Amino acid sequence: EWNNYFDLDRDSIRAFGVVTKHDYQIKNRVYTEDDTIFGLYPAVYVDSFATRDQYNLAAIRNAGGVYWMNQNFFIDALVDFNYWDYQNLGTHHYRSELSLRSNLSLSLRKINIKNKFYFNLSGAFNEFSDKVSAEYCLNKFEFSGNLSFEKLAPTAFQRFYNANNLLYSMNEGDIQLQQWTKLNGAVKYVASSKINLRAFVSLVSMSSVYLFDSSEWKLNKNQGVISSVGVESAMKYGVFNLQPRLVYSSDAKNYLPQIQASSRMFFKGKLFKAKKLEAAIGVDVSYVSSFTTRT
Repeated sequence: EWNNYFDLDRDSIRAFGVVTKHDYQIKNRVYTEDDTIFGLYPAVYVDSFATRDQYNLAAIRNAGGVYWMNQNFFIDALVDFNYWDYQNLGTHHYRSELSLRSNLSLSLRKINIKNKFYFNLSGAFNEFSDKVSAEYCLNKFEFSGNLSFEKLAPTAFQRFYNANNLLYSMNEGDIQLQQWTKLNGAVKYVASSKINLRAFVSLVSMSSVYLFDSSEWKLNKNQGVISSVGVESAMKYGVFNLQPRLVYSSDAKNYLPQIQASSRMFFKGKLFKAKKLEAAIGVDVSYVSSFTTRT
């Protein structure tokens, strides 16, 4: 990732100018399996005794626009061009996408507000997302929250996939946007440099989302609301550290475990007289209650 800001304003307390952003990413996944494949899976498309499924997603993004900022405020507006090539077992799918993006941040004493906006003009089914977050500090308390609304197309992996035991492809004329709203809030109490406690809540409303049904991705509507509340802490006593976490979740279809409990316990400290070598050793323990999986 490479970002450039060209300031056209010579004022020392503010800046106005041109911004360019450039990004190149490659995601490669490989799955291998050696066995009597024909006896384990209902369908075999390549090899009955060995599997080597692979896909590679390469994407290059270039964006340009303008920005304005001072000590407390920042905003930019960019036109974004994204080209991606999805290669799956020798088959290529590629797309060009043109979008608008904007970032905003505002700092007012102890309050920090940020917003990220995205809208696709062409190539990605007019995707849209807007995410706003806020933070506020008051003495030993830290309050934070974020709200996001997203309408996103299925990923390239969800649209097309060729594998030894799986084969599916979406008709682009039938693709619909997934839609969900997320709301998160948290409060953190910092008792000292050695002890803090954080409580949080999360709500997710999914109007429509693609779910895998063992052979292909299908759009499911009215998935309802998923809610979670939890508490976590970090405590330090000399070289001993303890980080417990407890989460209670609720959703109508029981896709999430109702109880998730975990704790990390470890020793961390300096070794030898010079105290220049640091070492840590510990253990993680967790419990997850039962939940429903899609088949």
